[in-house]
Amino acid sequence: MYYKRNESLEKILSGKTVILVGPSPYLSGKENGKLIDQYDIICRMNEVFPVGQANDYGSRTDIAFLNCATVSVTDYVYKMRESCEVAENMKYIICSVIKVQHDWKGSVEENGNIINIFGIPFYNIDKESYDNFYNMVGVEPNTGILSIMILLQYSISKLFITGMTFYSEFIGINLKQFSRR
Repeated sequence: MYYKRNESLEKILSGKTVILVGPSPYLSGKENGKLIDQYDIICRMNEVFPVGQANDYGSRTDIAFLNCATVSVTDYVYKMRESCEVAENMKYIICSVIKVQHDWKGSVEENGNIINIFGIPFYNIDKESYDNFYNMVGVEPNTGILSIMILLQYSISKLFITGMTFYSEFIGINLKQFSRR
């Protein structure tokens, strides 16, 4: 499978224990912050840092996987400013998509520049790598799935994933109740 690796990202990830933390509310109250902080690299999806929740979600963000969608830009900038101590120490922002709107208008690079108010190294997946992931999944993959797929292309020693519902919950509604039996 083709994936265009980013050499500076490889240097950061090589041989490291990595945790990918999603923004799922099920982590709230679990007090897993110290466990999360034990990993060499803490990655988050569509989240810069859950302010005021370090006890449950950990105290830092090393890599943020963001979808860079036009509708999310203002929110990401707000989150970067709100958690500037964390943001200033981030190692990478990774945009895991190749388009910012479903109509293909807008630019991932432009949105990345707007979001990246602290000059953090920025990486955007290339079209051929994205297309390969798309074909593997069989549908347009979301940021969570792409984050996992991208991380697995690097020489990490361990990947732990938490805080992902894979859309089994949405605004407090368990979607399993709507599935066919």
